[in-house]
Order: sequence, then C-alpha cells, then structure tokens
Amino acid sequence: EPVKARRASHLECLGHWVRRNRLASVLAGLALASLVAAGLIGEAGRRRTLTQANWAQHIGREAEQMEALLFKAQSLPLHDIRPERGQVLARITQIRQELSNQGPWSQAAGRLAIGRGLLALGRLEEARTELEVAWRASRRRDPDIAQALGLTLARLSQRELEGLSGKLREERRKAIEADLLKPARELLHRAEALQSENTLYVEAVLALIEERPEEALDKAREAGRRLPWFFEASVLEAEIFRNRAASLMGRGDFPQAEGCLEEARAALGRAMTIGRSAPMAHQGEVQ
Repeated sequence: EPVKARRASHLECLGHWVRRNRLASVLAGLALASLVAAGLIGEAGRRRTLTQANWAQHIGREAEQMEALLFKAQSLPLHDIRPERGQVLARITQIRQELSNQGPWSQAAGRLAIGRGLLALGRLEEARTELEVAWRASRRRDPDIAQALGLTLARLSQRELEGLSGKLREERRKAIEADLLKPARELLHRAEALQSENTLYVEAVLALIEERPEEALDKAREAGRRLPWFFEASVLEAEIFRNRAASLMGRGDFPQAEGCLEEARAALGRAMTIGRSAPMAHQGEVQ
C-alpha cells in the first residue's frame, strides 16, 4: 500500500536537531541571547547619550538667555534693573532644581550655566564656587568652563588689587598669587583654543593679570572696535588707566596720573553710552 507522508517543517527539523545536539543548541541559544541583550543595551546607551546631549544644549541656551536678558537691561536708559536680576536668579533656582533630578553627568553643563549667570550678575564668589564644581566635573578639560572660571578669578584678583601701587600692590599680588592669579592665568591659557567673539577681551584680561598693561590696553581697545556693543572692553580699558594712575601717584607724578584718570573717565563714558544701566560701568566711574 502507498505510504502517506509529508515533508518535515523547518521548525520540526530544528526540534530534531536540538534534541540530537543539546550542548551545541544551549551554546547557540546563549550566543543569540547575548547578541539580543547587547543590542538592547546599545540602543539604551544611544538613547541615554542623546537625552544627555539634548539636556546640555537646553542648559546652554538657558545660560545664553540669562546673559542676553541682563545685557538688554543694562543697555536700556538708566533705570532700576533689579527686576531683571531677579528673573536671572529665578532661572538659576530652576536650573538647580533640574540638576537635582539628573545624574552626575549633568554637573559640568549645569554648574557652568549657573556660574555664567552668577558671573553676569557680578556675584563673583558664588560664580567661582559653581564653576570650580563644573571644572572638576569636566575632568578639567572643558575650554568653556576654563574661560568662565578664569575670567571670574581674574576679576576677583583685579578687585583685590584695585587702587594699590608700589610695594603695597606687590605684597598683595604675592598674597593672592596661589589662590587667584596663578589659576586664572592657567585657565585662560587653556581657553586660548576656544575661538569666540570675545577672544580679544579674554586675551586683554590675561595680559593685564600677567603684568603686560600696554598689550592689555591694545587688545581691550581692539575688542571695543570689533564689538562696539561690548561695553566691558571699555570698562577694562578704564581699569588699565586707573592702575597706571595709581602707580604714577605712588611715585608722586600727579600731573601724569591726572592724565591717566582723564583717559579712564573717557573710557567709562564710552562704556556708559552703551551700557547705560550697567552697574560695572557706573561703579568704575565712582572708583
């Protein structure tokens, strides 16, 4: 009689093979499971990296918006800018809250944004604290953080040396060398590779703290010419002339000192033409 039969399906063939080759089938299953797991882990890693990059960009935009808000307020006719400063502080509080919900990976970008906001507000000691955390979190290799922290330390050192000349200035420089001047120089040199619109201003600040006042003056003036809206270049120019005046007065050369003070007043006048409500410019005029 004819035998009724059918071809075995691929699934049945696989089942027979598995039963005959149990060890090999176990190893093949493990290999397949590893490939699937690796794929899932890789996809999760890519998604996590994308999420972190998007958050860092968002926080970077927040820092830019804080700086732009203050610049706009300082450029308007003389008025009380405390409301705008309050808005910036509110944004800083919001960034702190966001940071608390993120992992350690967020510290560099988040603390940089907070530090930039505080630096724009002129709250130098607080900015330093935040930016030092950011610098450590970046493993000391982010040029944006290096520049922001270097400028903060430079401004703190300038504040310490304001109005001093001769022996008093040299003694004070020695006192703040390790804490402010040396790290400021190192950080600003690290940031030299960062090409930004205020590169000349940063170079001027570096030249000033390295006791190269003529070069600092040239670079500050050139920064002001290239960026007519950047009133901080004129404020720095005024500071250079004030330092020169203090040195001349320390030597008893009052006529030359008066000439330098006139140059400083002219530079501050230019700064206040642009930053009409900028505290930095008006404080310079008082000094």
